[in-house]
Amino acid sequence: GEAKAELKALAVKEVKLRRPVVILAGLGDVGLHAGRCRGELRKYIDSGEIVVVTFFGIDDLRRCAVKAIERTEKEFVSAQADETVEVDVIGISMGGVVARLAAEDEEVMKLAGRRLKIHRLYTLASPLQGAKLAELPALSRVHTQLRKDSEVIVGLNRQEPPYEVV
Repeated sequence: GEAKAELKALAVKEVKLRRPVVILAGLGDVGLHAGRCRGELRKYIDSGEIVVVTFFGIDDLRRCAVKAIERTEKEFVSAQADETVEVDVIGISMGGVVARLAAEDEEVMKLAGRRLKIHRLYTLASPLQGAKLAELPALSRVHTQLRKDSEVIVGLNRQEPPYEVV
């Protein structure tokens, strides 16, 4: 009930984004779920940029992170050589892991030539500690990279991210 009341109140206000929002899609999403997320946000936001990045067909989390950085840079050109403009990110499932890689992973920064500068990361069902379903026989490399003992997940969890994670 409280959430419905809050959404109703937001629908009457003109909310402007402080910085662009980048929505990073989950595994296998061709843009339907992430696009719906953008559509829901548009109901409450008067102005501001919202970009969706999908990773369908990419079988490596670091390559996904490079795509997230490149797409963000294409949409919002940064004056900084080593990082994108500051953005808020919504990471849907795997997209939350991709966001952390894009912001923190040294190998990704070398491949992309910059990092994703995150102000705040909102995650929706992101397996930041590893995914239980990834323990099943792997269907792809991404599945093995999402395991709790994978080099990717262990590496990300060596330290707290330098931005807020919600």
